[in-house]
Amino acid sequence: MDVVGQYIAELGIKAEDGVEALLESMSRKFGRNEAEDYVSNLIGLRRSNPQLFYEEKNADYEKAMLFSGAFDEGILRSACSWLITRKEIFGPTILEIGCDCGFMTCFLGKMFPESKITSIDRGKNGIAIAKRNEQRLGIRNVEFLQTDVKKLKNRAFDTVFSMRTAPENAKKRPVDHIFDNWKLASEGYSHFFEAYARVLRGLTAEKGHVITVERLDKSSILLGWIKALNKAGIIADFDRLAFLEMPEISRPLDLSVIEGSLGERVSIEEIEKKWSAINSFDPAKSRWTDDEVLPALTGKAGRMIRGTRILGQHGEAVGQFACYNVINDPNHFLYLCDSGNSGKQLILFTKDEESDIIENYLAQIKHNKNSGLCAVKLA
Repeated sequence: MDVVGQYIAELGIKAEDGVEALLESMSRKFGRNEAEDYVSNLIGLRRSNPQLFYEEKNADYEKAMLFSGAFDEGILRSACSWLITRKEIFGPTILEIGCDCGFMTCFLGKMFPESKITSIDRGKNGIAIAKRNEQRLGIRNVEFLQTDVKKLKNRAFDTVFSMRTAPENAKKRPVDHIFDNWKLASEGYSHFFEAYARVLRGLTAEKGHVITVERLDKSSILLGWIKALNKAGIIADFDRLAFLEMPEISRPLDLSVIEGSLGERVSIEEIEKKWSAINSFDPAKSRWTDDEVLPALTGKAGRMIRGTRILGQHGEAVGQFACYNVINDPNHFLYLCDSGNSGKQLILFTKDEESDIIENYLAQIKHNKNSGLCAVKLA
């Protein structure tokens, strides 16, 4: 068995193929009613109140291990497999931000037994579970602290490791910028992350490294995070950007890994040039989906002919539809359809197909209005 597989077996967690499979596993230990109450409560809290979600998830050790294992086993496997390939950037002192149940913490402890690891979390219940896993696995080089990273003062670490923590430690997320010029959009997201990036910089020793693993995909949001790190003096290594793919309780999930080191700020133009190089697209295609949409939109879209953003009950962007001219091609147009959970599509069409595309566009707007959502006209 490989190192990561052996560790996951020692930890005693396993992925589940959907929520129903998780319920069946929990029902065998706790009964169906108790399992359903626990899972449904957490799924509701996951978006509405993340801090309470973690505290209630981790209130019971066995339940937390089943639930977290079901969702995070694939994430843990991918992150640990990546870590093994980059062991040399982990120094004698390591800070882990957001330990939760200690799944990554204990792997760090096993991989770097000579390093001193400090692992922090806001939640006391998560810390308690992480400590229990540390003791059970015989890890002896971790110091756990219940604290907010912003309150961690007068400490500097050779390696700062932040996994799935940037959005929750940043300012309130701005409205989705997909209709904006991608350079302007990334600047908007950069402001969202700047304060947290400065916190990471303040905790990093000279000649140290910062590693962030975030669910930001190849998007303007990820570019905004890279720009924020740069403004703080953490320079991302574009040659080492990694994009991990894994299942999260049977659904596909992507995580972006950034390796940064302290240094002089790079110009925004240089960052955007490097970003353009990694976000290439196939110009011969006529349809792009999901992660392909942003680079294709960046490379082909000219002036917006018409566009509408769909807002949810709290003003958040839940969908967007737009038609664009194509750069240097008067015979074709682009249609962007982003219906939230259904994913993004960008379609190249001709003048002869315009009436069908516009009919689809208007039907989408009408459907969303009828669902009680707000449609904001952009062009």
